[in-house]
Amino acid sequence: MVFTGAHEKLEQITELLGYQEHRSYQTDLVTFAFGIALGVVIGIPTITLGMTKIGLGTAGGVLLAGLAMGWLTSSRPYFGQLPEGARYILMELGLLFFMTGIAVSAGETIVETFQTLGLELALGGAVITIVPVVSCFVVGRFLMRMNVALLLGAITGSMTSTAALQQVTDQAKSSTPMLGYVGTYAFANVFLALAGSLMMRL
Repeated sequence: MVFTGAHEKLEQITELLGYQEHRSYQTDLVTFAFGIALGVVIGIPTITLGMTKIGLGTAGGVLLAGLAMGWLTSSRPYFGQLPEGARYILMELGLLFFMTGIAVSAGETIVETFQTLGLELALGGAVITIVPVVSCFVVGRFLMRMNVALLLGAITGSMTSTAALQQVTDQAKSSTPMLGYVGTYAFANVFLALAGSLMMRL
């Protein structure tokens, strides 16, 4: 709803009806920065189980902070303003930086690794990547009758793959997959830490 008129009259109408909506191009950078800082702090605490330290980490902490900020924004639309264009740029840049970082780290030793392990490494990696995902999808979709968007979000969470989640949400044109992502992401972080500790001892 849009009103026009004298500034004083508009302020009176605003107080009577509720609040004035922010301009679509404005970004609440203070809330955005505070949310990131809060998420980093949330991810710092760890629990020690045996010789293994388990915690949410920076990614998990920021994820929880983002969920809290999103809930506050849904109930208070004047809080945490982030236009669609700004959100899209941040998501795309974040994904590109993430993929670039992974590629640069892996590229340092990829030639030596393939020379040492060869085809066995590629086949093993393909099997480990594809089989669990396909198995989870078949069980979740055809045995448990789960919603596809929630199921794919849960699978990407079990992989702790934010990049995969981004692709799923883009194809679904909805944020619904994120609901499935959150829970499995938290459990996957714990199990990954435990699995890594066990594998190092074997």
